[in-house]
Formats: sequence, C-alpha cells, structure tokens
Amino acid sequence: MLSNYAEGVPDHQLAPAPYHPRKPNKIRVVFDCAARYKGSSLNDYLLQGPNLTNSLLGVLLKFRVEPIAIVGDIEEMFNQVLVRPCDRDFLRFLWWEDDDGLISVCTVEEGVSLAKRTIELCKDAGFRLHKFVANNADVLKSLPSSSVADGCKQWSTFPTERTLGILWDAGSDAFQFSSCVRERPSTRRGVLSRVSSIFDPLGFLSPYVLDGKKILQHLCTNESNWDQPIPTSVEQKWKQWKDQLKYLNNVRIDRCYKPNLREPLSIKSAELPHFCDASVDGYGECSYLRHVDNNNHVKCSLVMSKARVGPRKPTTIPRMEHVAATVSVKIATILRRELSCYKNLKEHFWTDSKVVLGYIANDAKRFHTFVANRVQLIRNSNELRQWHYIGTKDNPADIASRGMEVEKLITSEIWWNGPKFLSDPVYMVKEVNGLSISNEDKEVRRVNVFAMQLTPVFPEYITTVL
Repeated sequence: MLSNYAEGVPDHQLAPAPYHPRKPNKIRVVFDCAARYKGSSLNDYLLQGPNLTNSLLGVLLKFRVEPIAIVGDIEEMFNQVLVRPCDRDFLRFLWWEDDDGLISVCTVEEGVSLAKRTIELCKDAGFRLHKFVANNADVLKSLPSSSVADGCKQWSTFPTERTLGILWDAGSDAFQFSSCVRERPSTRRGVLSRVSSIFDPLGFLSPYVLDGKKILQHLCTNESNWDQPIPTSVEQKWKQWKDQLKYLNNVRIDRCYKPNLREPLSIKSAELPHFCDASVDGYGECSYLRHVDNNNHVKCSLVMSKARVGPRKPTTIPRMEHVAATVSVKIATILRRELSCYKNLKEHFWTDSKVVLGYIANDAKRFHTFVANRVQLIRNSNELRQWHYIGTKDNPADIASRGMEVEKLITSEIWWNGPKFLSDPVYMVKEVNGLSISNEDKEVRRVNVFAMQLTPVFPEYITTVL
C-alpha cells in the first residue's frame, strides 16, 4: 500500500493473509483462480493461453552448464504490473512463489556484463533487480551494494541460498539438502507427507525416495486407515527410512557439469549416456552428462534420474524393463531440449535386459499392444545403434530400480559419476547384434495362416464351357 502497488479493499471484504513457512517475517497472499464462489471460479471465464514460463526443471539444468553462477531476484515484480481498473476486483492480489533468475556463464567478464545489462533492462521497465548471489566475488564487487544479497556483502563469505526450492552453497558451488523435516505421525497420511516433503526435481535422491514410496504403496495396497498407526509389520522399515534423513545434510552435488571449474577450458566432446533398469520393486533410469576437455580430462555428472515403484497389479519383469527404457527415452527428449546449448551432443542408451534389446532390434515379429507401442516410441526417437547392453553390476540404474539408503548413496561412485568406463577419454561401445526373439515369447502376437483349396463342383460342365 505504501508503494502504491495496490488499493484498499472495503473492510467487509478483508480476509487474513496466509502464513509463508519459508519467510515467516513476510506476508504472502495467495491468489487462487480455481477457488469457487457460488459454483463459479475465475478460471471458468478465462481463455487458456500458451505456457510462456520456463520450466523449473529446464532452469535448473541450464544453471549447471557453466562455471560462473549468478542468481538474482526482481523486487516485488508482480505487484508492480499495472492492472486496468475494471479488472482489479478480479485480480486483487498477484502472487508468485519465487521470482529468482538463475543463470551460469563461462567467464567472470561475461557474468559482470550480463548482470549490469539485466539490471538496466529491468530498471527501464520499472523493475528493480536485487538480491544478487554469485559464486565469484569479482562479479558481486562489480554490482551496486544495494543490489547484492545481504549474505554476500562481505565478499569473503558466500551464503547457502534456496534457489527455486533447491539449496545452493555458493561457497563450495554445490547443491545440498536439508534434514530439517517436520515430524509427522506414523500413519499412512504421515508417511505420504514425509515422503513428499523431499523436494528433489532432478532426482538426485530418487533411490532413497523410492524406498519410502514402496512403504507407502504397501500401506495403500492393504488399505490402511489414513490416520491410524501403521501396522507393526511396516513400522520397522519406516523407522529405518526416517533414520536416514539425518544423512541428507551430507549430500553434496557439484553444480557445474564441466571439469576444472575455475579454469574454463575448451570442451572437446560432450555426450549424454542414459541407463535404465527394472526389478520386482520398481523401475528407473539415470542420465549423465560427460565432458572431455582438450587435456583429455573427463568429468561425468549425474544430470537427472527417475525412480518409480512398480504397478500394484503384478506384471512381468520384461514389461517393466521396457517401461524403464521408455522413461529413459522421454528423459532424453527433455534433456536434448533443455541443453540445446550443446551442439552435436551424442547420446547412448544402456540396459541390462537382452529381451528389451531384442524387442527394439526386431523387424520381423509383431508384438502385443503394450510392447508394440513402446517399441515404436523408442524407434521413432532413437536409432538402434545407440542402444547397448551393460551388465547389472555396471548399471547405475540398478540402484534407481531397487532403492538405496542415503548413507550408502552418498559414497556410491557409480551413482554420481556413472560406470568406470565413462571416465576413460575414449571407450568402445558394441552395437546390438544377434539378439533373436523366440516364437514362444508371450509378447509376440500369434499369426494364424489358413490355406484354402477350391474344388469345382461340376467339373464336366466347366470343361464343356471352356
């Protein structure tokens, strides 16, 4: 009100403002366009336009590309957007969860130039860009002190900031997690709340979260009451899962994908290796970004992972392996789109299922709908030569499909950096050859062939006519 961003509302229409758990000293007003009054909501009367905002996943993926990282915030951005008087009763409050801007650039000079130009650009439009955080003191020193976040004004220390929900330690330039999770009762509702409270859009902790989801699935399958204590048969597993939360503080993931962060080098090659797997517990995939610089230094970093529990209705392992391969292809599509800054980015896919590889390589047999649709999706997205076999012990996706405790996950080299052969400047891959599918395979559609023999009923008449 003091800034003249909003006008007063009559007393009889006032309502209490919601409390924001992350910012207890500030009021955050939530505008819900889906809220209904007398059976109608604002959304019912608005035309849906295209989604013009960048995806959270895409912003985080791009934020890891270059060595110099910069974060900024537009002060009171949406409160300053002018609304026509006739529309103000419908849009009394404009709220946005986070206006942070995240970007990474190659050099300090580029970072300084970008920050200054962006400040001026926002200023011309009537917005103030402030709360800058960077992993480099020279970038921050070049900016007005009023534009720098409070925790960075000493120049010698760097804070841990929450950027789009992810904790980023600017000093060590690493992502991390917090173990400060509010205690929940040991009920089905409490299990759901606790498992869902781990915000991990890139899937760094997906094996650990999978273990929690398996417990929740067991409770759902047995139709446990939402607010009754969980059965004693599950209580011990749930306690073990909760005990692992304290190790979340020890998780550190390098923000930047590239090697030698402080000395930008020319990258000779970059590729995306993808791995997929399935087990009786679930299925998953993990993708890496592998760089080789001009000095033949290799850095392979976990980019993204997905882990899901298997369906409640029993299904075969080959089908789940095939679903995992499909998920891997879908994730690859997302990464290619969001990491378009890489030119000529090579891709390879690995699975430890020769059955799946046989399905993908097949050109002769027809499959039932479940497999046929997924084979078609994979073949439309990739070439057969991009698919390879890998042993289970060397497949990091085996961790994603079976789950793992945080304490063990932290020290798992194969999870964070991929199989050992990816660390070699050059490695050989074998193409899929000689994989046959048995006619007795349950996924092969049976084809019945009928032969017909025609015998003339009146042969003498036919001969006479001829």
